Amino acid sequence: MARSGSDALQRIPPEDRAISPLQRNLARLFQEQGQFEMAAALFREALQAQRLTFGDTHPDTLQSCSNLLDLLKDECEFSNAITLSEELVDAQRRAFGDNHPKTLTGINKPRENRRGGAATS
Repeated sequence: MARSGSDALQRIPPEDRAISPLQRNLARLFQEQGQFEMAAALFREALQAQRLTFGDTHPDTLQSCSNLLDLLKDECEFSNAITLSEELVDAQRRAFGDNHPKTLTGINKPRENRRGGAATS
């Protein structure tokens, strides 16, 4: 399935590929299969393209940021996860305001990541 998804993704024009749901879904599939480097590359490419195309506060951009954040935490890349988590909270504040549930949930993620990072040191 991953191979056919990769083949289909290659047929999409480069300017459309990174904002395609296929890219996110393929990245999730790689993540579930334990192919974390492939997943991370696809998540990063999607996030970068969505930031350029839609801006930091677009729902697709926020979701891609969250997807990459989850992968970084799974891979115990806590320093990168903390930085990305702080960027996500900043974008959520701008998109939803300080008291929105998504913003409030996001505020706790850097703390969780710091605890996780401290636990592995």
